[in-house]
Amino acid sequence: MLDLDTLVEIRKTLAALSETEALLAQADRNARAHYDHLTVSDRDQLCSLIVQSNAHHQALVESVKALTELAQRMIDQRQSVKEAYHQGWNARLKDLVDQLTEEEYAQLRRVLQQIQHGQR
Repeated sequence: MLDLDTLVEIRKTLAALSETEALLAQADRNARAHYDHLTVSDRDQLCSLIVQSNAHHQALVESVKALTELAQRMIDQRQSVKEAYHQGWNARLKDLVDQLTEEEYAQLRRVLQQIQHGQR
């Protein structure tokens, strides 16, 4: 399972990214509708705000990419640990079976077959 803090950060970043995209779209619509009616100073200010918003948006996109990569590394690491555990378990099981006498091994096989066929 991913670290809870990482999941919280991913959710926060995704929410912020959605908000930023909506604000940029609204700003673009407003700018297009009213651009001809703005003073030069207002046009400069609007352009500056749009540039800042785009930079903020790009930073959020990069943050989401980084968080996604972190989440993937954590998933990969968990999978590696899981595989190592199973390899160790299988090796230990083989070691235990190798130590059984013929009679113990036959008894173990009967019990496992009963379990497999739901007879127990």
